[in-house]
Amino acid sequence: MSMLTCIAPVNMAVIKYWGKRDENLILPLNDSISTTLSVEQMHAKTTIMASPHFKEDKMWLNSKEVMFDNPRIQNCLKELRRRAKVDAEESNNGLHSWHLHVCSENNFPTAAGLASSAAGYACLVYTLAKLYGVKGDISSIARQGSGSACRSVLGGFVRWHKGCDPNGLDSVAQQIVPASHWPQLRILILVAIKERNFEMFAELTMKDSNQFHAMCLDTYPPALYMNDMSHSIVHLVHLLNSEKGRTKVAYTFDAGSNACLYLLESDVSAVLSAINHVFPPANDSVEYLRGLPVNIDPLDKKVAESLAMKPYEPGSLKFIIHTQLGEGPQVVQDLDQHLLTPAGDPKFLTPRHDN
Repeated sequence: MSMLTCIAPVNMAVIKYWGKRDENLILPLNDSISTTLSVEQMHAKTTIMASPHFKEDKMWLNSKEVMFDNPRIQNCLKELRRRAKVDAEESNNGLHSWHLHVCSENNFPTAAGLASSAAGYACLVYTLAKLYGVKGDISSIARQGSGSACRSVLGGFVRWHKGCDPNGLDSVAQQIVPASHWPQLRILILVAIKERNFEMFAELTMKDSNQFHAMCLDTYPPALYMNDMSHSIVHLVHLLNSEKGRTKVAYTFDAGSNACLYLLESDVSAVLSAINHVFPPANDSVEYLRGLPVNIDPLDKKVAESLAMKPYEPGSLKFIIHTQLGEGPQVVQDLDQHLLTPAGDPKFLTPRHDN
C-alpha cells in the first residue's frame, strides 16, 4: 500500500484559448497565458492510495463518489502508467498496476468559473506522477484531463503552447516567469510581464476578456456566463480607472459570472473600499473578505460621489478572495491532511465547502 497527498493551484487565463482543434487530445487553436494563484488561498487537494488489495478503482470528489471511468481520467491514468513503466524505479514493486482510491476536494467554489477542473486535474496528475515516480514534464498529461490544467502544474506566469504536432507532443505548458518576478501583483495576470507594465497588462487583459464573452454571445444559442452583477463590476472598474485617471485595476471573466480583478498591492485597500461601498457585505456575513489580510478604510466621500453608483442590497456579493501569484503543485507533508483513511475510505462524506 502507498498513499500520497498533494495540493495544486488555480490558474486564471489572461490571454484565453478560444477553442480546440482536436477535442479528444484537447489541443487548442491558439496559445494562452495565465497566472497561477497562491495555494495558500485557493487549491485543489488530492489523496491517492494504491493497494494490491483494492478490488477496483474508486474516486470521491468533494465528498461524493464519482465514476472513475470518465474518459479524460482514463486518458491521464493510461499515460501516467505508461510513463511509470519507463521512469519508475524497480523498487515500486509494480505499484502502477495496482487499483487506486482517489479522494479530491477544492477549498473554493466548484463549477463557478474559477478553473476548478484545471486545479483538480493538475492535482490528480501531479499526485499520481509523484506516487508512480514519473519524471519530466507532465503538463501534456494534465492537458488531456482539462486543457487549462496544463498551466496549473507550473507557477507564476505560464504559457500554454498550442503546438503543431497532430499528436499534441508539443502542446505543453512553459513557465514565463516565476511568482517572485512580480510580488506586488494581487489576484491575477499578464502580457508585458517582463516589463511589469501594469497599465498595458490591464488593458490587454480586459480586452481579451471582453472579446471572449462577445464571441460567446455571438454563438447560437448564445453562451451566457456574465450576469447583471458581472456587468456592474465591469462598470465599477472603468469608473475607478476613470476617477484616478489611470488604469489601476483590471477585470477578467472565465466561463462563469465571478470576476477576477488584477491590481497592485498599493491599490488593494482603495479598490476594496469602493467595492464594499457599491456591494456592501451582508450584516451576518462570515468571512466576507478571505485570504490575504488588508486594512480597508472607508471610501472617501468625494470618490463615492464621483462613482455615481447606487449601492446594491447587502450580500449581493457572497465573498471576496484576496490572493496573489503562487507556485505550482506541492506534496503535503502533514500526514493528518490525508483525505483517505489507512483503509482507503474517505474521511469525510458530507460537503465541507460551498459549491
